[in-house]
Amino acid sequence: MTGENLNHDDNGKAHVKVGLVGPRGVGKTSLVAALIDSGKEMLSGLPVTLEANKRSEQRIDRFNNKLRSSLLVEDFVAPQLQPTETLDSLEFDLTVDRDDTIGVGFDILDFPGGWLDAGEKPPLFEDFLRHVRQSPILLVPIDATYLIESRGAVANGRAVKGDLHEALQIAQVGRIVRQWAIDRNVVNTDVKAKEPAVLVLVPVKCETYFADNGGQQDKSATLYDDTIRYYGEMIRAARAETPNTRLDVYYCPVDTIGAVELKSGTWSFSDSGIPQFKATFKKRPGQELRRRGAGDRASVQKQLSGWAVADERELLPLLWRKLRGGGLTVAEIKGEDGLR
Repeated sequence: MTGENLNHDDNGKAHVKVGLVGPRGVGKTSLVAALIDSGKEMLSGLPVTLEANKRSEQRIDRFNNKLRSSLLVEDFVAPQLQPTETLDSLEFDLTVDRDDTIGVGFDILDFPGGWLDAGEKPPLFEDFLRHVRQSPILLVPIDATYLIESRGAVANGRAVKGDLHEALQIAQVGRIVRQWAIDRNVVNTDVKAKEPAVLVLVPVKCETYFADNGGQQDKSATLYDDTIRYYGEMIRAARAETPNTRLDVYYCPVDTIGAVELKSGTWSFSDSGIPQFKATFKKRPGQELRRRGAGDRASVQKQLSGWAVADERELLPLLWRKLRGGGLTVAEIKGEDGLR
């Protein structure tokens, strides 16, 4: 991959920007922490390392400490760090044989989710948009508990689903995704070497809804259907804006907490009429903390209304494959065939 979105550091290692756009409180930091944690597990015992840089490591360590402390309590609310008040870069490196010249660095820019619907955007919002537009890969985290637990839910005599679009800020997120698609299309019109255009829908807090991670039930099909129902229009709009490039859309649910089950949840409406869900989790007895999202599960293609969405449970391999042009297998990422 070439172009303004792939830079090299002083050691010659490539660095790529990854866009991340989601509402306040969806768990953007927990998603990056889960990606790194599960990636390390997948790569253990192999000559490949996955590490956050020093500044990002401090923030991720704070989240992991809060998470592990929460798991010592029988019932707990999903841990959250102090909400991001400004732009914050989350960077991590995938390195082979600890050789800083071989591998790739990922640069994800976190931002205050409250900026999405702020009437007057702060000046730094333009820096965030520039980062997203220069990112060949765009991650859209989605709170799975909001999708599943809103089914039939009523609070204060009102159906929660009637206002769920606003809770998920789908219009605001969709506007940024559409502009990203426009810019991806322009890039691939202007350059000879086509850059990837990869949109990844990432439901988070999925532990309760999958059986492949020790869960007690399987609502994976329901979660997939609800994701497409709410975000399908956004996908169609992005496809319409990319006639000159191939847009790959992936659905990649991630367990961002670990070996837990949703015990209960309470819906309420904010003063502005936006649904809010407070979830209480309980740890599964006898299970270790393991955040699923980078394991060995083959993707399954699903066709919806004329466009395909690939169902993945391997976010880290997915990112690497797309940067390598789509030809790299999970075995190659694990080092069985080497990173070339």
